[in-house]
Amino acid sequence: MLGGVKPVPDEFKDCYLVLWDSQCDFCRRSVGWLQKKAPGKVLALPYQEQISWLPEEIFEDCQNQFYLRTPPGNFLAGGDALIILLRVVGWKSLSWILGLPVLRQLTRLAYKTVARNRDFFSRFLFKSS
Repeated sequence: MLGGVKPVPDEFKDCYLVLWDSQCDFCRRSVGWLQKKAPGKVLALPYQEQISWLPEEIFEDCQNQFYLRTPPGNFLAGGDALIILLRVVGWKSLSWILGLPVLRQLTRLAYKTVARNRDFFSRFLFKSS
């Protein structure tokens, strides 16, 4: 399908990049919220449009969880990505707390629970559009 390592487009190399599922209403609303709360701090792109350069395993897993690509080129997924993203958007104290070892595990678990039940949680976390 993808085969081999492909270069990241130059315009994405030096930014925090959120890769999200454009077919998921919960994800769309989350990205909208993120862009309102932290305009210009991250670039959010639907993963489906990034097949030309994303590593195959990340592209395939993006249907299960969002990914954050950091400027140095690291890919973080799910709860780990959320913790770093909170720091990037300015919520450093919350990021630090959730990054503590026990809370990091709980953050991962909570993220997986929400990700598996996106439609259900979307009804409670977002106003109807």
